[in-house]
Amino acid sequence: MPPSLLPQEPESGPVSGHSGSNDGGVGVRRATVDDREGVLATVLAAFVADPAWDFMTERDPAVSRAFAEALFDSRVGRGTVWVSDDLLSASLWERRDGEHDLEGAGVWREFRAAVAPRGLGAHRGL
Repeated sequence: MPPSLLPQEPESGPVSGHSGSNDGGVGVRRATVDDREGVLATVLAAFVADPAWDFMTERDPAVSRAFAEALFDSRVGRGTVWVSDDLLSASLWERRDGEHDLEGAGVWREFRAAVAPRGLGAHRGL
């Protein structure tokens, strides 16, 4: 694939062409920890009737929220959560740079510990 077609790491701050200024566009930026509740609300609303999400969380609202929290918490510190300024859109992705993410690993250990006493997730690989 030509280098110009490979995904590139966007610069921090608003994405070009989406500044949310007078052009009527919505600003897009990296999320911060202060965006947590808004991002969680958006993610949970987006997957409320998703069969794969239901399978992983066994349709348990507490597990669903804990899963969304782990997704956010394990990524926001690495700069891989992007949001619209109104927090109605979010993109959470995993950076594949070869670095071991110790903070993210701890988040997932905490998630597994939280759902294990409920007898959930063991057969789902969570």
